[in-house]
Amino acid sequence: MDNKNIYQTHEFDSWAYRGGLIKAEDFLIQKYLKKNKKTLEAGTAGGRILFGMLEMGFSDLHGFDFVPEFIEQARKRDKTDQIKFSVEDATALTYRNNEFAQLIYLQQIISAVGNLANARRAVKEAYRILEKDGVVLFSFCNFKERQKHFLYSMLVKYLSILRKIKQSPYSVQHLPWFKLGGRPNLGVFLDKKPYNYWFIPREAYDLLINAGFDVIGVASQKQINESRVLSKIESFEKEEHSGMLYFVCRK
Repeated sequence: MDNKNIYQTHEFDSWAYRGGLIKAEDFLIQKYLKKNKKTLEAGTAGGRILFGMLEMGFSDLHGFDFVPEFIEQARKRDKTDQIKFSVEDATALTYRNNEFAQLIYLQQIISAVGNLANARRAVKEAYRILEKDGVVLFSFCNFKERQKHFLYSMLVKYLSILRKIKQSPYSVQHLPWFKLGGRPNLGVFLDKKPYNYWFIPREAYDLLINAGFDVIGVASQKQINESRVLSKIESFEKEEHSGMLYFVCRK
């Protein structure tokens, strides 16, 4: 089973029918994106973020996902027929160079492509399809957040030991799904794939910089709750952070 299978089965209902923007999404979208610019959301699932943006007055909205069933459901939910939904793979997009003025890579899509090699491909593809001076919002699973919680930290230590015994080539930042369909995933104890990749802040920053982006903002849920985004990774690293990692980039 891979992540695509997970989203088609255990996690389908959770992602296909969600509605409304979470606080971080609403804050970043309103702060950095313009309503009249051509905008693409990666990993749209059932279209939750795009429908929220449509209600906010955004136009020329596009979204893709690699799960065809998600796109089918998103199209059914779009009663206005204003959003253009497509089935695409984030690591090998069919969109033209410089096609979009704004990109949304929230919902931790870069972490969900499975490994660092795919993450690099996906970020490079995002850079390719974004026009010069365009803006993109990224979010990443935060490895340090996993280490803060006792149960998760114990599971991470267990997986680290298990992989040393098995001589696994995967770092402990490649983590299996701890829950599936809202229930504990017992496959964790056998280190069953698929994995999501959990980033350290500097690592995510370097990934974006190496793809060619200029990082103009970085935050976690803690900073966004305080209506703050930091302009320097060095400043962010000195602060306490919680929740997912968020980066604002310009091409």
